[in-house]
Amino acid sequence: MLRSQRFVSGVLLVVLMSGVVVGCHEKGVVVLKTAEGKRKLVNVGAGHRLMVAVREGDVEGVAKALKEGADLSTVDRWSKIQPLHMAARLGHGEIIGLLLKGGALVDQRSEAGLTAVMDAARLGQVASVKALIAGRANLLAYERKEKRTALDYAVKGGHDEVVKLLKAAGAE
Repeated sequence: MLRSQRFVSGVLLVVLMSGVVVGCHEKGVVVLKTAEGKRKLVNVGAGHRLMVAVREGDVEGVAKALKEGADLSTVDRWSKIQPLHMAARLGHGEIIGLLLKGGALVDQRSEAGLTAVMDAARLGQVASVKALIAGRANLLAYERKEKRTALDYAVKGGHDEVVKLLKAAGAE
């Protein structure tokens, strides 16, 4: 969800819900003040590179962007989702592991109200579901509008292997 857009050091900065810009550290790097009042450096360019790497399934690119300080709450301008959700939708299990180790919130919801495991289950992405289960995704969480869980999405989509994985991990 976008809060504002502005130019900082010649870079179009999209300020996300992760914080408010309070200064510019160096070209492409801004200082954000988080909701908790803490300051953190965010490499704006690395956030874009992270999204591209996730979309392309580039494990090394994701690792590099994370090392550069990419903001894990970056939202893709076309799909309107964060890196973890994109990796879940595309079946990039190894990338999901990297994002979770890098601090991505496993149960963060998309604008549509889905968690990453719901997205993966809905699309039958076995590798993603395995990685999210390993990352301790809440399998009992439900989508707020229709009250569907990841298991409900897998059943509705006819994704039998995902259904088995979710049930074996304790989904109801």
